[in-house]
Amino acid sequence: MKKKICLFLIMFLSFFMISPKVEAKKSDKVTIYLFRGKGCGYCRSFLTFLSNINEEYGKYFELESYEVWYDADNNALMKTISNFLGEEARGVPYIIIGDKVFAGYSSSDDAEIKSTIKKLYNTKKSKRYDVFKEYKKENKLTGDYTSKNLKKTLEDESIELKGEKKVTSIQLEGLPNVVLNFLFVAAGTGIVIFYNNRKFKSLEDKLNSKKNK
Repeated sequence: MKKKICLFLIMFLSFFMISPKVEAKKSDKVTIYLFRGKGCGYCRSFLTFLSNINEEYGKYFELESYEVWYDADNNALMKTISNFLGEEARGVPYIIIGDKVFAGYSSSDDAEIKSTIKKLYNTKKSKRYDVFKEYKKENKLTGDYTSKNLKKTLEDESIELKGEKKVTSIQLEGLPNVVLNFLFVAAGTGIVIFYNNRKFKSLEDKLNSKKNK
């Protein structure tokens, strides 16, 4: 009984004292807002560009895309947001990064887009311009809007996401604690076994002593 209690206490303490880190920090990434049309060639070119820079710039940005050709609510949202910016959207792709608008896309925009991402990322988060947040301060968005992140958007257009980091069930930063946790339990179990072996040895010695008498 004592053995079971000791094992339980060791496992209980190890769980609370040395547990893996759980990542709770909110993303500091820049949000790229993209209004696009499924099957749009220029939109596809822009998405391919994002995929190509993902390995280097993926730590700086995240994508929030709205398909507007087959989604009336998303189309209305594009018009609302573009009018709010004073940059009427006359087609897609319609790209917003901070307070910078790219109405359309060409490979000649690549350097400016990367520069805009980096510049906004290096701006203090509380001072970054976010058109959706600014609009919501004075207005209410109504409608059933549907957005997708970069990975889902690329899948929608059958584009491979390059530079994607493989996520395992155990986060790298938590791995050392998992190892320590295992060692702690193993050491505690060893102590319990050693303690019980000593008790058994003591009992055996007493029995042998009585036999000898």
